Amino acid sequence: MSKWLEKALEYVSLCSANSADSVNRQPNHAIHTKNTAQENISLELTRDDFEERAAIMEFDGGLPRQEAEKKAYDNVIWLRFGR
Repeated sequence: MSKWLEKALEYVSLCSANSADSVNRQPNHAIHTKNTAQENISLELTRDDFEERAAIMEFDGGLPRQEAEKKAYDNVIWLRFGR
């Protein structure tokens, strides 16, 4: 696994955990717990998006693999979280 894919999956996991914690701390809110299956789907979609974007940038765009993965990381995080 590349370092950029690893970073993207870690970021997704952290954001999922933080959003579940913030919902649970709010008063007058029903307590919601993240379903492990939903988290796995989110991580799998992130991995698929990352791999697809990196491959397109590498093969169609002619970028070196390392640069393609960095750009794919930025793109996936921005699409998923707007950050």
